Amino acid sequence: MIPVAAKARATSMSNAPTTVDPIAGHALWSPSYDQTLNPVLALEQRLLLLELGHLSGQRLLDAGCGTGRWMDLARERGALAAGIDITPKILTEAARKPGVQGRIAEADTACLPFAAGSFSLAVCAFVFGYVERQEETIRELARVVKPGGRIILSDLHPEALRRRWTSSFRSGESVYEIQRRRYSLGEIRAAACSQGLQERKLVEAHFGEPERSIFLRAGKAERFDEVTGIPAVFVLVWERVT
Repeated sequence: MIPVAAKARATSMSNAPTTVDPIAGHALWSPSYDQTLNPVLALEQRLLLLELGHLSGQRLLDAGCGTGRWMDLARERGALAAGIDITPKILTEAARKPGVQGRIAEADTACLPFAAGSFSLAVCAFVFGYVERQEETIRELARVVKPGGRIILSDLHPEALRRRWTSSFRSGESVYEIQRRRYSLGEIRAAACSQGLQERKLVEAHFGEPERSIFLRAGKAERFDEVTGIPAVFVLVWERVT
């Protein structure tokens, strides 16, 4: 796997990356996803853990749960977590986790199979750039969270996308690049506002010392200083007030 943060275009490799759609890409990536060195996900996890806090008794939705990493972390903090994802193969990987079994379903983030107000917290982590219907996704997240509940959305920062950072990984002898949709923070914030969500926080984060070791272990030490000046991840936190 080539870390997302490395702006990987595989130009130094003999084989150029094959571009794949998000479902096909994550199906290929799913067996190694949890074992891959990825400084972007490490940075995002560091940020979101600060936002989640203590979750005892809360009902949490992981929208685009992937391998269930946030469901696992939420459960450790006392939450009752459920997750959905549109990729069957990655849900198979998620189901291997004891705390995830029986609490995941195949569904689209733009059409969530839950009643209004079902959750006190919804997390949509590193999914937004893959969904086709972005405004509908925000609408659905707002719908399934109860008044007073929170929505946390994170993804690659638009500036990182502008600099052509990619979601790339290696599977066997091949390198793949997953297609991403572009977005702006202004568009996301406007969509949330239209759903009556109150913005509580916006974090635009750069890599720090905790991520340096990941670059070193991946053999990309020279890249760390180059990319630290670019915002890598954003985190938006909203509250549903009505």
